[in-house]
This record gives sequence, C-alpha cells and structure tokens, in this order.
Amino acid sequence: MDSKLKIFKEKLAAAGLDAMYVTNGSNVRYLSGYMGADAVLFISQKNNYLITDHRFTEQAERECADFMVIPHLLPSPTVPQLTERFCAEEGVHKLAFERDDLLYGDYESLRAALPESVEMVPCSGIIEDIRYVKSADEIEMLRKACAATDRVFAGICKFLRPGLTEKEVERELLYAIMGEGCDSSFPVIIASGDNGSLPHAIPSDKKLAKGEFVTMDFGCMYKGYHADMTRTVYLGKPDLKAQEIYAMVLEAKNRAQALVKSGVPCKDVDAASRDYFKEKGYGDNFKHGLGHGVGLDIHEAPRLNTTSSQILKSGCLVTIEPGLYFPGWGGIRIEDTVLVTDDGFEDMFTSTCDLVCIDC
Repeated sequence: MDSKLKIFKEKLAAAGLDAMYVTNGSNVRYLSGYMGADAVLFISQKNNYLITDHRFTEQAERECADFMVIPHLLPSPTVPQLTERFCAEEGVHKLAFERDDLLYGDYESLRAALPESVEMVPCSGIIEDIRYVKSADEIEMLRKACAATDRVFAGICKFLRPGLTEKEVERELLYAIMGEGCDSSFPVIIASGDNGSLPHAIPSDKKLAKGEFVTMDFGCMYKGYHADMTRTVYLGKPDLKAQEIYAMVLEAKNRAQALVKSGVPCKDVDAASRDYFKEKGYGDNFKHGLGHGVGLDIHEAPRLNTTSSQILKSGCLVTIEPGLYFPGWGGIRIEDTVLVTDDGFEDMFTSTCDLVCIDC
C-alpha cells in the first residue's frame, strides 16, 4: 500500500489538491486494502483515514495497517462532521471528490458541513490512472482467477446436454465457481439457440437443444480480482453455416489480438475485428466494443472501442471479445483476457478457442 499511496499523493499534489474524499468501493480497496463494506477514505499529505461504521472497524483495523480507522454513526460523529474536522485540523482548502461516484444527496450533506473556505473539487481518473497498470501481486491474483475459470469451463463442457435449461447451466457454473473458492465475477450469461442474438442474455427456462450454439460468458473472482471468459460451444455436429460464422468470429479475435502490445491505440485493436466483419458483410452484426480492462472491476480502463482515446500499456489486462449476432438464428462470441506486454500479449486462459462440439 505504501507505494500506491505515495504515487496517489504525488498526483494530488501535482493537481494542486490538499486531500481527497474517496467513495468508490474498488478505489477504497485499492488504496487501503479494505475488503468490507460501508467505508470512505479521507487522504491528505499528512494522514490516511478510513471511516466506517462499528460493524466493520475491527476488520478494517486488521486489513488497513496504513490507515487510522475511525467509526461513524451514533454515538460517533457523522461522516460529514468527521470530514469537516479533518479539513480543519490539516488546513485543507481544496478537497477532491469522485464526481462519477459521490451521490448528490451525500454531496449536499458534505457541502453543508464544510466551511466556505473548503472548495470541493470534482475529479475523475486520479486513482483509476494508477490502477491502469497492474502490479506483480495483482497480476498473480488475476492469474489465479483465470486458471480457476479454465477449470470451470472444462467441467461445464462435461455437464452440458440437450434438455437442460439455461438456468440449470447457470446454477452449475455458479456452483463450480464457488467450488474453486471464488465468487462469480458478474451475473452469468447463458444464451442458447436464438437467445444467442442477445449479447447480454439473461438465463431463462429455455431448454438446450441438439443442433444449436450455447454461449457462456462467466468468470471467477479471486480476492477481488475478476476473470472474464466467453465460450460458444455447439450441441451436436454443426452445419456449414454454423462452422463458417464461428470461423469468422475466431479470425476476428485473432486479428485483434495480433495487434495487442504496449503503445498501440485501443481503437486500432477494435478496428481490426470491426473492419474484418465489414469486409465479410457482417459489420452491422457486431453490436458492441471489442473489449475492456479487468481488475478490481469487471469493466475498467482501458476501453477497446471505436471512440477510445486510450493506449495499451504493458501490465494492463484487457478482454478481446468479438461477436456476431443474428436475430432469429442466434449468435457467437469468443472472449479471452490477455495481459499486455512490451512486445505483445500473454493469454491468461489455456482453454481452446476452437469450436467445441458436445457429443449428444
């Protein structure tokens, strides 16, 4: 935590800010190590405070060696009152806050508690910019999350068969994820047959049938770090159309990944898949960005899409997930999480991206 806090405080000073009020849960965890709920940070050049209620103070004291843990709620002072006290004690005139996270009602309460001499400065990206490139410890957590996800995929392929409902597949995936000592990275997506045309399909009571694709988007979260995988498998023997469309999606993924390395604009990686689909006459069937960063959040910087101005950096992890979607027929998406390196990338998964056909 020392190095993260040092970099963070240097960024605050460079921006002319005296302190920051941190409310985003992932940023709280990143800077403090706190894994519980209901906490905010007040960080100045002099001191680091973690404010939480009495249910979590013991946990916070165990996890946050670099922070003074301060309780709030009756009979203790409220969070705005504590913030006013810290500002007064440390001569804070410019207090940064996370403009994309702080609720307006909480902003009003905080503003009312602070004197006019304290300017509340809305900020974005100060902490996220530090999180962009992962440390060695973070990469190790993500490796474990991805390895567990590989094992879950291998197991679910043995479980799949016609007659199961999408919800039954979802339950089996969640059970397998928990069996790995992990939590689910996000709500599992299971889309079979014509439901596959919905990129974020919600598992339903629809039964899997022979002669259709099944798209599964899932991941293991290990100690707060998220893996993200999508595989589309086929029940039975695919016809020529199914084989051709799957091959196109896989080629689009391979073309995009071939560009991945430090220094490459994210929108160029997206364009590699998107332009290929356009050449094949399927540009309108690719309905989302190519990928996104993963870490403490399942969706974080950088973003790989047509409007992104971000650049890949060595040490960041991103997903590569092209897909084609056809209402009334279905869809195919293939996704890996990759680690960007100076001269290329490392695929964090070992599961094949070739078409897996389930014997039935």
